[in-house]
Amino acid sequence: MHQNRAELQKVLIAPGTPEGANLAGATLQGVYLVGIDLNDALLNHTVLTNSNLNLTALSGASLSGAALEGATLQHAVLDEANLYAANLAAAKLWGVTAIAANLQGVQLPSATLQGANLADANFRGGDLRGVNLQVANLQRTNLTAANLQGADLRYANLLGANLQGADLQDADLRGADLTAVSGLSSAQLAAAAIDATTRLPDRFDASPAIAPSQWTGQGNLNILRFVSLGR
Repeated sequence: MHQNRAELQKVLIAPGTPEGANLAGATLQGVYLVGIDLNDALLNHTVLTNSNLNLTALSGASLSGAALEGATLQHAVLDEANLYAANLAAAKLWGVTAIAANLQGVQLPSATLQGANLADANFRGGDLRGVNLQVANLQRTNLTAANLQGADLRYANLLGANLQGADLQDADLRGADLTAVSGLSSAQLAAAAIDATTRLPDRFDASPAIAPSQWTGQGNLNILRFVSLGR
């Protein structure tokens, strides 16, 4: 821990440090960075495993290949940040803002992004297995070829998102807004968990396969039958 603090002190004096700090490649495992201004900072391949970055400003920062497993970034701001191939497995990102961020190839298995604002972000090819995205804003988000197996997307807003080739096996889409999404197929929907509260694109026609009184919320929740209208 003393070594981590020493490396940090080389570039950070106090909260409110000048923007654009260079922390690339540093080992900062388990450090306390709450409220630090790291806008436009260089954090490529930086090790921040289990660190506390709650409320940290990281807009425009470059975190390509950074190690953030188990880190806490509650209400951090990552707008237009570059997190290409970063590892955020099991990270806690409640209420994070990452508008237009580059998250291509990101590793987010079992991470928590409940209530996050991810509008216009790029998750192409990302690993989002088991991620919690309840009530998240995913408007116009690129989820092409992303792995969303077992992801919790209840009441998430995916208006205008691109789901081309995304793996939705066992993803929970109850209450999610899928209107105006692109790249969504009936096969993807058949693999996901949905109910009558799921808002579907106009090109799909949904009719109950079993009566609502039989919906239990347990097990296989895919209880609607879909017919693509070919539009």
